[in-house]
Amino acid sequence: MGEPDPWGADVAVTHILVVSDLARSRDFWVGVLGAELYREYGGTSVVLRFAGGWLLLVTEGGPRWLPRRWHCRRGPG
Repeated sequence: MGEPDPWGADVAVTHILVVSDLARSRDFWVGVLGAELYREYGGTSVVLRFAGGWLLLVTEGGPRWLPRRWHCRRGPG
């Protein structure tokens, strides 16, 4: 008999991907990989359910009130 789960049933892992083309990325994850579209937010982010977790696709940038060094950016390549 193991220890009870300290995180509980309501905890889920979320991955965030910064993308340059939100529509193309959404179409790939939904159409090719079978993710479920949960919600879209004003052309800047998409929330997907995938493989028992959550996937958040976001475009580059960040809220205007944040210092620029805290904005999301795509990695090299």
